[in-house]
Amino acid sequence: MTAQTPERPAPGSISAGVPGEPLPVQFKHEWCKKCGICIAFCPRKALGLGAKGLPQLTNPSACTQCRLCELLCPDFAIMVTPRKRQGTPAREGDAQ
Repeated sequence: MTAQTPERPAPGSISAGVPGEPLPVQFKHEWCKKCGICIAFCPRKALGLGAKGLPQLTNPSACTQCRLCELLCPDFAIMVTPRKRQGTPAREGDAQ
């Protein structure tokens, strides 16, 4: 394994090094036809090719959850979920 090839995490186990937090981008590989649109249009280059030529989140810390991959996927094989924000100050009027 090289420095540029991240170790593939267990599905939904970590995101950008945060234990227990699900990955922000999930793939339904059984629906994917390997067109590469998601990889080509990712503005932060967070996606890359994984096993068997299928897309995967290769750089989780670069992903901003812009949802461009999800919106452009012709197979509806991508689901983006936002990360939980840490340390967000409570707004006035929010229940504590």
